[in-house]
Amino acid sequence: MDLSPHASTRKLPILLAALFALCLCLSSFGQLHASAHAHAPQPDLSTKSVFATAMNGDIYSFNAQTGAIRWKYQLLGSDAAASPVVSQGTLYVGTTAGELLALNAKTGALLWFYHTGGTIYGPPVIYNNMVYFGSQDGSVYALHAQNGTTVWQYKTGGPIDGTVAAANGTIFVGSEDTFLYALDSRMGNLHWRYQTGATVTPPAVHAGTVYAGSLDNNLYALRATDGHLLWQYATRNGIAALPTVAGSSVYVSSGDGSVYALQKDTGQLQWKTPLFREVYSSPTVSGHTVYVGASTWLYALNASTGATRWSTGLNGRFSDSKPAVAEPLVYMTSGFYLYAIDTQTGTIRWQYATPTRFHYRMDMGSPVVG
Repeated sequence: MDLSPHASTRKLPILLAALFALCLCLSSFGQLHASAHAHAPQPDLSTKSVFATAMNGDIYSFNAQTGAIRWKYQLLGSDAAASPVVSQGTLYVGTTAGELLALNAKTGALLWFYHTGGTIYGPPVIYNNMVYFGSQDGSVYALHAQNGTTVWQYKTGGPIDGTVAAANGTIFVGSEDTFLYALDSRMGNLHWRYQTGATVTPPAVHAGTVYAGSLDNNLYALRATDGHLLWQYATRNGIAALPTVAGSSVYVSSGDGSVYALQKDTGQLQWKTPLFREVYSSPTVSGHTVYVGASTWLYALNASTGATRWSTGLNGRFSDSKPAVAEPLVYMTSGFYLYAIDTQTGTIRWQYATPTRFHYRMDMGSPVVG
């Protein structure tokens, strides 16, 4: 059923591909710079890996403690377009050729791949031993996580730019056709859809509520069971990033250059922090801190007040990277660089730089720690 409050034929331009190329990747010909952590004792991150994908087609696993490369997988004839996701020893990555790859997270060996009809910009979601993801061909796909065989496919009315969300047997996905869809996770049947005024960007689901931004400048909160509108909040520009729910708040960044904290049940503004830069990075909340990228800066904000704890300038250019936290480090990309930054001080602990290859722009997206 169509729960649209109004019909709208307005279509905003397609999101920048980089907006949802949420993956980190680097070349083995790059340079690594490290400095010892000044505070002791610290948790040992040497058993953890940072997974990253580059727009030159390379997929990497790094030692989370030191930045040393564990393995590299090279794509042939395509680029990595989506942020990687790791689950139960398997790394899943989408590509510009429309392929979803499953790699052994420990070795980088290819396990299986699945081909769609369009670029996969959004990272997949692993739910109940299934892999769910959207493609620029307009379809949502459900595959068996073990072998990549098709369970179902659902066609929306426009390209899908970002990730999906899953909860209570339902898959939620936004499309460029201005609708947010709720699909049965087992069969792919439509439960409901809700129309906004423009492209619907990646949704988040929490405690029976779906939160989804739109390029019509609004954040929407909908009842997950039937799509009933609970509240909406208008910012001054499009919302392209995934909202983050933590505690009693939902945090969202807007193209108007600000980060917002809203009461998750009512949509009441708790605080707004203008960063005076382009903000397309999805906030990451860890403890009492919100980490968010803006232009070539990483900010750490007080989760209760929005006050800036610290900010660190990064090399590179505009970045929409979603920070990844594994205490005591937060990982972030900007331009040609991957950074590991101290969560308490904002000090860069190590960084990895990629070279320019045939003037190809190897901009990086979001790191994933596993």
